Amino acid sequence: MEFDFNAVPEKVFVDTVHLRVINGLLHVVLRSGDAMDCYLLPLPLAKLMGKGIMAQVEEIEKKHNISFDEQIPEGAQISPWTIDSEEGGK
Repeated sequence: MEFDFNAVPEKVFVDTVHLRVINGLLHVVLRSGDAMDCYLLPLPLAKLMGKGIMAQVEEIEKKHNISFDEQIPEGAQISPWTIDSEEGGK
């Protein structure tokens, strides 16, 4: 059964994401402005979620003939997706 995304009472735009596996759990920190939430996912669920996201992104790339950069830099990096509200985005 498909999830009804229209039934969600509130949607929050996330401007920064931090991910790390610690003690066998995927820690996901989502930031929206000054608000921050942390979620813990068991690794099998994290893997399933990653595969689902990848399948949807590949479908979008194929449909629109575009390609997102797949390279993951070594070490800690500043997120290229952090939004600066005063500048309208980076």
